[in-house]
Amino acid sequence: MPLSRPPLLRAVIAAAAMFQTMLGLTPAAGTSRTLDDYKWEKRVLVIASERSADALVTQLDYFSGEEAAMSDRHMVVIQISDGRSIPLFGDDTAPPAGRMIEALEIDTAAPFTFLLIGKDGGVKLRETAPVPAQDIFDLIDAMPMRASEMGR
Repeated sequence: MPLSRPPLLRAVIAAAAMFQTMLGLTPAAGTSRTLDDYKWEKRVLVIASERSADALVTQLDYFSGEEAAMSDRHMVVIQISDGRSIPLFGDDTAPPAGRMIEALEIDTAAPFTFLLIGKDGGVKLRETAPVPAQDIFDLIDAMPMRASEMGR
């Protein structure tokens, strides 16, 4: 169950993302990075959603306080909103939104899409609703590459 955030905090999160874009603080706009740059190094979570969507807020709530677990699993989180890619965790830049939308076949008309891309570059999970962090961790921990990382 997600942590409940008061409406004011939800508004602050949405406003912060909006100001980040307005001020040009989204380094993804001019980057030449691709998803292949993460291959064999990082697991990429892509969240495609409108900035103010409740599902996005819920997904971010699920990640709240899980930074150490995410880092341990070599995770990068990228949000796609309004045609822009925004790095949320694990990297300072992100591939351009258009490239990711095309490569991952993201339906831009869908209100929310969540993808987990494994270190091998394959899509391991595609959902249209928020996914609890522990469910993501369990899925990753069951992967052979993660087992190897953990010495199992």
